[in-house]
Amino acid sequence: RAVADRDELQVGGVSDITNRGPLDRLLLSELAHDDTTLMVRVALNEAMYLRRESPPRTPPRQRAIFLETGIRSWGVPRIYATAVALALAATTEQNTEVVAFRAKGSKVEPVDLKTRSGLVEHLAILEPQLHPGEALEAFEQAMAKVENVAEPVLITTDDVLDDDTFQLALSQQAILPLHVATVNRDGEFRLVERTLRGSKLFREATLNLDELFDEPTKSASPLIDREGVEALPAIFSVEPFPLLLPHNIDSHRTWRADPYGVISVTTDQRLMLWKGKGHGALQLAEGIPRGQLLWSSARRPGGTATAVVGQYQGDNMCLLDINLVHECCTQTQLEVGQEHYRCVCSHNGALFAIGKQSIDILGPTEGDLLQTLKLPTGMSWERDRFFRGPPGDQWYALSFDGRTACFEAVLDEKAKRCPQLLTLFEREGTDGPIGVTTKGDLYFTATGALKQIRAQHLGQPKSEAVSTDGSRIVLSQPGEFSAARRCFVVDVDTLTITDDSYGDPQRLAEPFHDIVTEHSLRNRFLYIALDRRGVITLTSKKNQQLAIDYDSATSHIRLRPNKVGPNGTVAQRAFDEIETPNGLGYRLSVATWDDGSQAFLDSRGLLHLKSSDQDNVPESTIVLNDGVLSGWCSDGQIWGLPYFIGEKQSAPKREVFWSAIRAFAKRIA
Repeated sequence: RAVADRDELQVGGVSDITNRGPLDRLLLSELAHDDTTLMVRVALNEAMYLRRESPPRTPPRQRAIFLETGIRSWGVPRIYATAVALALAATTEQNTEVVAFRAKGSKVEPVDLKTRSGLVEHLAILEPQLHPGEALEAFEQAMAKVENVAEPVLITTDDVLDDDTFQLALSQQAILPLHVATVNRDGEFRLVERTLRGSKLFREATLNLDELFDEPTKSASPLIDREGVEALPAIFSVEPFPLLLPHNIDSHRTWRADPYGVISVTTDQRLMLWKGKGHGALQLAEGIPRGQLLWSSARRPGGTATAVVGQYQGDNMCLLDINLVHECCTQTQLEVGQEHYRCVCSHNGALFAIGKQSIDILGPTEGDLLQTLKLPTGMSWERDRFFRGPPGDQWYALSFDGRTACFEAVLDEKAKRCPQLLTLFEREGTDGPIGVTTKGDLYFTATGALKQIRAQHLGQPKSEAVSTDGSRIVLSQPGEFSAARRCFVVDVDTLTITDDSYGDPQRLAEPFHDIVTEHSLRNRFLYIALDRRGVITLTSKKNQQLAIDYDSATSHIRLRPNKVGPNGTVAQRAFDEIETPNGLGYRLSVATWDDGSQAFLDSRGLLHLKSSDQDNVPESTIVLNDGVLSGWCSDGQIWGLPYFIGEKQSAPKREVFWSAIRAFAKRIA
C-alpha cells in the first residue's frame, strides 16, 4: 500500500495551468521577462506553471474485525481483546473504514466500537461456546456484503487458536490472507498473518495491568503537606473550600480567564477565582509556592489556564495547571538552574525561561529541561518571546516546533513600508505578532497593515503593559515623575482608547472591577471570652469588644459592639500563634480552654470553633465580617450572605446559632 496518495501522474499529460509549482514547469512565456520581473512574479505567486494530470485516488477500504466472545475469553482476556480492537480501529488510515462483528452461535452480529454504550454492551456479552468456528462462515458472508474488504482480522485467545477443532474450521473456510491477533490472561499479545505460504509473526507484546494503572514516577507534587492538618478544624480537610472569601488584590498577581472569571495568586499562598460580581472568591488551592507571578496564560481549550510562580533568581519556579471546569489545581516543579532569569513565556506548548546569556526550554507537563539555547551575540531581549537582534533593526521571535527551539525572523524595520517599532506582542486569534510603532499605532506583521489608533495623538508613547490575551495594551506619556505618567488603554480589536487615567498600568491592562467586589474582614484580635449572658466576645488590639450574637429582629447572626467592662467577661483566653502545616501561607492563632475546647483565629478573616464535645456540638467556621455574619458547620450546614456562600441555600441562622455557636459557649462557661 502506498504511504500516501500521489498528487500527480508523472507519465500523464498536462491538464491545467496554475500559479504554483516547481521552476522547471514555468511557462516558456515567463522566461521572456527580465530577471528582476521574473523573481517578483515567482515571489508573489503571479508566475504561471504547467500542472500534470492527477492520478486516481486510492479507493476506500474496509477493515473487518471478528471478535471471539466464547467462554475462554471471559474476564481479563475480553478486556485485552477489546483493547486490541480499539487499537486497530484507532490506527486505521483516513480512507479505511472499520466494521466489527462478534460470534453468536453460528451467526455474527455487529459490534459498536465508537460509543461507550456499544463497548459496555460488548463487554457484557457471555457466549458459552468453546470457540467461534461455527460463526466463521457467517463472518465470511458478512464480509462479502461489504465492498473492498482488504484486511480481515480475527481477535481471539491463545487457547482458542490452539484448539484443533477451531483450526480445522479455520482451514475449511480459507479466509486468506487473514490477520490473527491473540491475547491471554497474562497480557501477552501476538499478531500473526496467515497466507497460502504459511504464517508470519508481525508483532508481539506483553501488557501489565498493574503497571498501566500505577501512579507515574514523576507526578505533580501536592500543593501542601497534609501532615498535621488532622489536628486543625474540620474545614481544613474539606475540598473544595465551602466559603467564598475576599482578599487583597495585587494587579501584578492577577489575570483574567474569560469567561470563567479572574484568577489571583495571593501573598498568603492561595489560588483564588473570582467568578462574578457580588460574590467572594473561590479558593482553588492553598500552599501555592512563595514568590511572584512570573507568567500566566489566558483560558486554553478545555477550560484550563496555566501560570508560573516563584523567583527569577535561583531554581524556585513552579508550573500551576489550573482546571477552571473542575475548579482544581496541580503543581509541577520546573527544572531550572540558572542564577538569574529575566522572563518566562511560552510558545506551542513549551515554556521558555529567558536568562541573560541563555534560554531554558521546558516541557509543559513534567517541567523537565528539553533544551538550553545560547543567546546569539548582539541579540537583546525586548519582551515576552521577542528579541531585537543584530543589526538592531531586525526583530526575532523565539519559537518551538515540537522538538527544538529556534529564533525566527519576524520583520526588518529597514524593509519598505515597515515603521519603527517600540515593541511586539501577540493577540489571541490574530496571525503573527503585532507591533507598536513610535507614534502609538499598531503594525500587523502578518499582513503588513498599519492601523492608526482612533484617538488623540499619543506623541512619543512608552509601552507599559499588555493583557494576558493581548486584547489590551497600555501606553503612556512620561511626565516629570514616573508616578505622573498618563496611561492610555488601547483596545486592539476596535483600535480605540478605552481608558485615560493615571492608574497602575498592569491594573489597567487586566481590569477586574466588573467581576471582583473587594471587601474587608477582621483578623486582629487578642482575646476571646464570654460575657455575662454567655455570648462569645472578641477583644481587638484597640481594646474594642465585639460580640457574636443572634439578632432576633432581623434573624441574622451579627458581629456588633459589646459594651462590657474588663470585669464583665469570663473564661477569657488569649490567642497564641501556632505553627501551621508546611505549605499553608496564612497565620493561625489558638485559644484553648481547660476542657479541651479550642478557638482558632485565621488570618484569612475566619474564626474556627472546635468544641471538646465532638459528638454533640458541630465545629463551626465564622467569617469575621462587620455586621451580618456567615459561616459553615461540620454537619454540612452553611449560612449567611450570598457574598460568602454563593448560590447555596442558607441554613436557618437561629438553629445554627443555638446548635453550634451557643452550644460551644456553654461548654467553656
